[in-house]
Amino acid sequence: MKKQFLLLSILLLVPFLCVTSASANLIGMQTIYYPRILSNTNGDYKYTYYGDDDGYGLFESEATTIQISFDNNGSYLIWPGSFSLSFYVNSDGTFRDGVTDNDLEIYGTVRNGDFSFFSDYNGLLLAGEVTNFGYKKINENGRSDFDITFGYTTGILVDHGFFTNGGYNSTTAYDSSFNDSFQENHESDDAKHQTSPIPIPHAIILLGSGLVGIVGFRKIMRKNYL
Repeated sequence: MKKQFLLLSILLLVPFLCVTSASANLIGMQTIYYPRILSNTNGDYKYTYYGDDDGYGLFESEATTIQISFDNNGSYLIWPGSFSLSFYVNSDGTFRDGVTDNDLEIYGTVRNGDFSFFSDYNGLLLAGEVTNFGYKKINENGRSDFDITFGYTTGILVDHGFFTNGGYNSTTAYDSSFNDSFQENHESDDAKHQTSPIPIPHAIILLGSGLVGIVGFRKIMRKNYL
């Protein structure tokens, strides 16, 4: 019974948690959830195409993480902080693979005076592995948007129960040389990032509660008839 319950749960979760290759459109999230991390200072990105023989390239971005918000009532400085992102993209713009180390790493400083549930902390806030990639050239003035979804690996935010369903990062690049092609190099010296968690769908929560209730009900019925 336990094995059947576990298998059913996994099968029902797969459509929500598995992410396929990217399209020429942004992945997009209609609502940005908390905590929200902004990395907007000294940001840049670079895509290096390895050539037609390899058929893919490396997307890299770095920025300075400046603030984190846990609700819409205000934000807190986590300066000095750092943001780094690296992963491989196929020549047709689809996500290929992650790098050897963490694809995404966000560092910063958190003080106990800012958040009652944190002790003083200076180090890794969040690390993850990219699972999907989207992109769109917004206009001819050089603005291009890129976004990713990622699964968490470690970090103080994960330890405190955030990002347990993975995360979403959007990148806005200005004065970008991106020309809707991943068969050539492109870059920008003005890239801004916004990182936030992907919430667990309410349907999954309700479904899980219902399954647990069914299992509990069956146990009660068994006891009553023994």
